[in-house]
Amino acid sequence: MKKANVLKALNVIIGILMLNQIVTGLLHEHLAEGTFEFLHIGSGILLVTGTIIHLILNRTWIKAVYFSKKMGTKA
Repeated sequence: MKKANVLKALNVIIGILMLNQIVTGLLHEHLAEGTFEFLHIGSGILLVTGTIIHLILNRTWIKAVYFSKKMGTKA
């Protein structure tokens, strides 16, 4: 599977997990404690894991944009 396809799928998954965090956070008082823990805390762990994988897959772009020496620019 190509890296671009993995990133497209991962972006959708991260987006869904972020929406889940928002919704469960707002509805915390209306959810049973076990349901909240499963949905919010479990999703948070998956969100952090997905974000780390996303950063690893994009490391060359991050290096190029944030850590490259800017040539020809003078202050």
